Parts: sequence; structure tokens; C-alpha cells
Amino acid sequence: MNKTIYPSAISWGLWIPVYALIIGQGIFMAGTVSWGFLIFHFSLAILIYLFVVRIRYELDDELLVIFMGPIRYKTIEIATIRKMELSNNPLSSPAASLRRIAIYYNKWGYVLISPKDRASFIQDVQERKKKFEIC
Repeated sequence: MNKTIYPSAISWGLWIPVYALIIGQGIFMAGTVSWGFLIFHFSLAILIYLFVVRIRYELDDELLVIFMGPIRYKTIEIATIRKMELSNNPLSSPAASLRRIAIYYNKWGYVLISPKDRASFIQDVQERKKKFEIC
């Protein structure tokens, strides 16, 4: 199988208030702080935005690689995945939406992700995992 990339779903209802607070704070503080602080403040808002919209999950024949922006967050061997289930758990994770999948791997490993197409993602992982179970 080829590498398949699943972008993260984004719950804009969660993220718009965050950005409104960041940008609103910068505007409110514009007259009382230095330009350097404001540039830093708005640069940080842009950086957060870029990390959120660029969350993705890459599947190849053996690995699930989770990226947050340009950073490789976690690599999971597909053969070690024990269970996957739909979740709305709000814990911090490489997921920009609350429509998530909980992935349990190894003995204690656990991660929450939010691919746009959860059903296709789960099916794709299960098909790839079958190769390891047959051996």
C-alpha cells in the first residue's frame, strides 16, 4: 500500500474564540506595550494557527506518523495498535477537533487524533494491521 495522508478535522467553533482572545488582547494592549511585544504576540497567534491547520496523520504499510505543523509528534507501529474507538475526550492532543479517535498501542500507549474522515482512517488502519496478524 502507498502512504496515505489524513488531514485533521478542525472545530472552528473551538478555535475562533481562542484566536479572538489572542488578537483582542493584542488590540487592547496596543497603546500600553512596546511594538516588539505586539509583533511577538501576533507572530505567536500566526504560529499557533499554522500548527493547528497543518495537523496530519500519515499511514504507510508499517507506521502511523502524527505531525503537528512541521514537527513529527509521534510515530506508532501499526502492528502495536491494540484498539481504536471513537471519542470526544477533550484532553490535549494532536487533534484540532473534538470528533476524535482514541488509539491504544503497545501496553500503555494512548493518543487522541481527529482525522476528517474517521471511518476511512479506521478502516485503512485495520486493513494494514491485518497484514501483521496473518504472519
